[in-house]
Amino acid sequence: MKEAKELTPRQWALKRFLDDGVYEHWYSKEEICEALPEHYKLNHDPRIHDKCITIYQDFKVLQTQAPIIQKIIISNSKGHIKFGNREETKKYCDNIHNKAMKLLELESLLIRKSELDNQMRIINGEVNPDVITPESKARDFYQVFPNK
Repeated sequence: MKEAKELTPRQWALKRFLDDGVYEHWYSKEEICEALPEHYKLNHDPRIHDKCITIYQDFKVLQTQAPIIQKIIISNSKGHIKFGNREETKKYCDNIHNKAMKLLELESLLIRKSELDNQMRIINGEVNPDVITPESKARDFYQVFPNK
């Protein structure tokens, strides 16, 4: 776990705003910017998908500061945030786990594929079967990485 750092006044303001006693409500970035205009400014540029990157950054800091915050802050697929109850936190952690597993599966696949580079292809248990002919344009060896 990361060592706890001091929170900025802006991060404390976000924590106090979320800790209003209404733990069922998901707060959108628009609501947070409206409630804390001295700390957050909404981005109206249509080319940028995140309406307020500063809220996202502060959310990530608050998420990792368990010794200071002592509550678990979660987000949903819309980017809304709140302090999660036990069930919501479990679902949030399951989603993080599933994303991590997909990335690990991709990593494993890419590693296995990269290890095939320059190995002879075996089709139907035979090396260089009739399937690989000059007309088929198939290669006798795996070429995973492009030639320079």
